[in-house]
Amino acid sequence: MIIFCFIVYHAFLLRIKHLQGAKVSLEKEVTNRTKELSSINHQMLDSLATLRKTESKLTSAVIVKNRLLGIVSHEIIGSIKMINITSEIIYDKRDSLDLSDIYSSLKEIKSTSQVTMTVLHQILTWI
Repeated sequence: MIIFCFIVYHAFLLRIKHLQGAKVSLEKEVTNRTKELSSINHQMLDSLATLRKTESKLTSAVIVKNRLLGIVSHEIIGSIKMINITSEIIYDKRDSLDLSDIYSSLKEIKSTSQVTMTVLHQILTWI
């Protein structure tokens, strides 16, 4: 009976020693994994900061682009409106205008359309 108790006692001690070793091993594994996850978290935070800066720059670029398109559109619409108005006047008063007035208006239409085309070509080249 004493031998049996002695064997159980040593088995119990061996089990405790094994569990303590497993505990140390698991604690090391948890510590290492925590370090890995912390490193990954810092990388993700850095990436997020970079993405936010990029988003801010892109937002600013879109605002500038929209303003520029607004200015360019206004200029093009102004030119086309002038061509349209001048054409309407020539057409509506074609019987009462003398030829020199018609030629003068056509010259203005031609000049305005050439400037508009130049602006459009410059925009396409810039884009």
